[in-house]
Amino acid sequence: MENIIEEVLDSTKWIKNIAFHEEGVMLLTGGLKKLRYRDLTKILVVTTDQGPDDVDYFLVLETPEMVAIIPQNVLEFDKLLEELQELPRFNEDVIDKASESDENNVFTCWKK
Repeated sequence: MENIIEEVLDSTKWIKNIAFHEEGVMLLTGGLKKLRYRDLTKILVVTTDQGPDDVDYFLVLETPEMVAIIPQNVLEFDKLLEELQELPRFNEDVIDKASESDENNVFTCWKK
């Protein structure tokens, strides 16, 4: 993703809903995609200057096959974040820092 900020601002690319399974999450967009936590290569938090009226906080989950952009207003967002924080070497300090950001910014929480 060359310009991640532009990508997250394009709401047509957002995951609309998520559901959990024993290995990860099901991503509901126009179709259904299975994302296994073991396939993750990177987890980002992206913040924008679009708040507080618009969504301005996103999780971006990268695997070799896909990039999933999950806005904070998705049902079960907090549960997803809690599960991801269980990954070894997940940097929780980055979550705190990102939560304070009101600018366009990209934070790496985890890399394989």
